[in-house]
Amino acid sequence: MVPVCCENNCRLRIGAERGHVILKGEKLTRQGKICDCIIFQNDGTVVMAELKSHDLSVSHIVEQLTNGGKKAVEIAGKAGVHEYGLYFILVARSFKNYSAKSRLNLQMIRIGSKSYRIRRIKCNSTRTMNDMLNA
Repeated sequence: MVPVCCENNCRLRIGAERGHVILKGEKLTRQGKICDCIIFQNDGTVVMAELKSHDLSVSHIVEQLTNGGKKAVEIAGKAGVHEYGLYFILVARSFKNYSAKSRLNLQMIRIGSKSYRIRRIKCNSTRTMNDMLNA
């Protein structure tokens, strides 16, 4: 567990306290291809967050978020939790690369039989993760 979701001076603000646990993705697998943070909230929300300070390789981002989602489902199952909402967030310093941005808009994360879109937020934004999820 870690106190914040942060990587290379890029931070995701969680927001209003709902009670949460933040797991560092790299500590959960030897593969290395997993999202930076997996956030379990007491209300059943599970968020996979990938933080990028520069390179926006869409295929790499999708692979890391997908692997994080699979690991989150595995952890939830082991904990006996079978009802949860999955969300996938890319936290990036900039979204100036129009090609990557448009590909991300079309890209879906597939976990089991469900597909999820990738939400985006800027590093160190005053907007919180919970604000974004509730919008």
